[in-house]
Amino acid sequence: MGANIGTTITAWIVSMGEWASVLKPDFFAPFLVGIGVFIMLFTKSDKKKSIAELLIGFGVLFVGLSFMSEAIVPYKDSPIFSTIFTTLGRNPLLAIVAGTVVTAIIQSSSASVGILQTLATNGIVNWKAAESGELE
Repeated sequence: MGANIGTTITAWIVSMGEWASVLKPDFFAPFLVGIGVFIMLFTKSDKKKSIAELLIGFGVLFVGLSFMSEAIVPYKDSPIFSTIFTTLGRNPLLAIVAGTVVTAIIQSSSASVGILQTLATNGIVNWKAAESGELE
């Protein structure tokens, strides 16, 4: 239950960038890491250290998603992405297997959802592709 809630919250936070640029995770990620490090250095409470670790973890996750988003932009118009998502869209079983493999490799459903959201934000996966397997 906790993993599902965590993945949902992470996906929601990643999508906040669509509302305003100040809400983009890569904007406030350095603040999360900084606050987390500050708390870790100056507290003795285990509970506060756990909260600091959470803040640092989210900050690092968002910085990683930002790097990934920037790295994938040059491949936006690559025909290989078009072919892959068209194939996965036409074969739901293959798409489920591919999603499972990606999640198993990176060991994080939050990161998997974040990758998909990053691909969608960059226009590689759109609504039409997600529903029917057809890319524009």
